[in-house]
Formats: sequence, C-alpha cells, structure tokens
Amino acid sequence: LLVVVGLAFEVSNYTVAKSRFNNALDQALLATAAARAQNPTAYAREYMTTNLQKGITLKELSITSDSNGILWSGQATGSIETSLARLISNEGLTLSHQARVEWSNSTTSEIVAMVDVSGTMCAKFNRVQEADGKVAIEITSDVNCTKLDMMKEALTQILTTGVGYRQSGNGQAIDPSYKVGIVPFSFKVRLPNPSAAPSFLLQGEIDAGYDSNYFTNLTDAEANGSGSLPPVIPLMAIRGPEDKARLLAAVENITTNDAISFQRPAWKRSALGAQIAALMLDPRYQDMFGNAGAMPASFDAPKTDKIVIMMTDSANLGCCFTNWPIGNFRGHYIYSYTPDHHALVGQQGSNPGICQQMKQAGIEIYTVLLDVDKRDMGQGGEQIVDAFRECATSPSHAFEIAAGDTEKLKEAYRVIGKALIKLRLAE
Repeated sequence: LLVVVGLAFEVSNYTVAKSRFNNALDQALLATAAARAQNPTAYAREYMTTNLQKGITLKELSITSDSNGILWSGQATGSIETSLARLISNEGLTLSHQARVEWSNSTTSEIVAMVDVSGTMCAKFNRVQEADGKVAIEITSDVNCTKLDMMKEALTQILTTGVGYRQSGNGQAIDPSYKVGIVPFSFKVRLPNPSAAPSFLLQGEIDAGYDSNYFTNLTDAEANGSGSLPPVIPLMAIRGPEDKARLLAAVENITTNDAISFQRPAWKRSALGAQIAALMLDPRYQDMFGNAGAMPASFDAPKTDKIVIMMTDSANLGCCFTNWPIGNFRGHYIYSYTPDHHALVGQQGSNPGICQQMKQAGIEIYTVLLDVDKRDMGQGGEQIVDAFRECATSPSHAFEIAAGDTEKLKEAYRVIGKALIKLRLAE
C-alpha cells in the first residue's frame, strides 16, 4: 500500500512538472520569436531557466525559425528529481516537449505607455508611522533614481518581449503588427506640436489660471528651465529591428525633471498623462503629435487593439486641480478642484473619469503603480491604489509594486509582455 501511494504521489509530481516544463518552453519560444533574437537558443535558454520551477533541470534546447521569421520551432529535454527517479536512474525522470509558434497576420496593436517623470521618481519615500495610525511621507533625494530606473526596466522588458515585427518572404517589411508611443509626464507634457493641442485642453488651463502658452512654455515644469522634460514619442510603426532599436533607445533616454528640489517639478498629473495617451490613439488629434508619428486606426477599425500602459508612483500629490473632459475625453472639458484620482475614475453621481471613457472607447488599460502604500497621507494612499485598480481593465491588469521589489516588477512585465505578443502557438 505504501508503494502504491508513493507511486501515485510520484506520478502526480511528474504530471505537474511536465505541464510546467511544457509551459516554460512555450513561453520562451514566444518571447524569443517576439524579440527575433540573433542567438535564439541562448535567448530561449536564459528565459526558460529563469521560469522553470525548482527541481526541474533543463538539459537540451534547440530553437529554429524559417527564413523570414514567421514560423518558429523549439524542442527541449529536461529532468525532474523524485524519490522514484533516484531508485530507477541517477538522472531523474525525463521531460521533453516540442512547440511551434507563428506570427498572427490578423491583428495590429497600438500601444501607448505613459511614464511618470516627476521629481519623486528620483526620490525616496521614507514612511513614518504616526500615533493615529496614519503614515506620513518624508521625501529625500535618491541620486540613483531607483524608481525611475525600475520603471524604465519594466517598460524595456515589456517592449522587448511583447513587441515584434513581421517581414515578407523576401525580407521586406510589411504592414506593422505594432505601433508604439510613449508619454513622459509631470504636470505638463512636451508635445511635438503644442500649438495644435485641442481647444478643450488649452481652455481648461486658461480657466485654471494659466496663460494660453501652457503647452508651449514648459520652463515652469522643469528644474530651472533646464529643458529636462522628455518629449512625447508619437506612435512609431515597428517594421524591423531598426525601428525596435529606436523605440528602446527612446525609453533609455527618459530622464526625470529634478532629483534635488521637490518643488513644482515634483508635481504629477496622471490624468493628463492618461488623456494625452488616449488622444495619441485617436486619428482626429494627430496634428499635436507632429508629422513623424504613425497614424492610428479609428476606434471602430476591425482587428485593431488599442492599449494604454499607465506607469507612475502615484496620482497627483502636489495640488488639487485636474484637466479632463467630462463625458468624452475627445471633445469636452470640465475643471474641478478635486484630486487627480477623481479625474481618472470619476466621482459618485458624476460622469465617468478618463479611464472609464477609455475603456468605453475600446482601449485596454494596464496599470503599474510603484511605491504606494494604502496608509499614505490619511486616505490619499488608499484612494490612489483604488483608482489605479479601477482604471485597469481587470484585476489581472493592475500591478502594485513596492520600492525595490524587483521580483514583483519582473512578474508585472512578464505578464504584460506576454499579453502583448501577437504570436500564437501553432497546431
């Protein structure tokens, strides 16, 4: 009886290990094809070993593709150590799997990532427990810009894994599978063509007490007028390795406003970043992004996915003004003295916030919230966390990451990158 029970337990372990081994190869092959790795076997081996469960050993791996990189094949062998295996063989029970993936020619993804570049991205949030149970935040400078580097790493890995390109049989570029844009934001953004900002954006700032040069004069949004606010990167059609390299270089060149003085450059307005990201996906507002950007498809275009990735270390913490059009983010405007998170999700009894409007327009939303505790600033932290959870398309689209938690960050970019891949496992 003990032997039978032991065998059943070992068979169960083997079955679970086999499933995990197969899945690891499938995901490694998808990531390798998306990256069009120059050394595909080495790339897949690193990816696969990182994701294998403890006790499973990868032994042999081979990844190949056809001449134009449309169809990719992989085969792998490994082993799992069990008590039964040690009785039978010193090498453990053998695992093996074969997989094929191919590019889908049916869908185009238009992706915009909004990235917080306010001063707090180069700051440490030192949390102090107060007597009433609330947590106060003491902000000090972080010369290493750890949070910004974490965000850049996450975005780089998401784009490396999740964005690829197709080519025809003769190696020529064809219609892109991906168009990608980036919106660095603080409480302003550096638009390629700010004079073309739609009237509802500009009028809102005038009503709030700013001059009509809100989008053209950025000196008040930068440290000592240094010009450090990174520019918006309009939609870029990814047709080959050169385009993808330019995209990743743009992410690497993102810098923060000011790592030292947390005065005005430290403000951020997640609602403004989300709104600009949404407008980048609307073909009616492309003049504000200049002539260099690729034209997005209309919202009702078939076989087109529109995606916004929201990356920040909070909603607006600096003051209480918002800039968002009530009812429809593409055509109206309302100004209210409410925190930024209300602009994102709306208020009870009012029209929906920007996130809900994006979802109603068919935009899929991922949120990556870094270094926010629900106990921050009385109810402020809880409101921020709840807002970004509500903004996400589903709970699986929302990620909350503590400062320095690199493992949770890896989980976030693996999940998002995998979701963006327009590859499918072949029969």
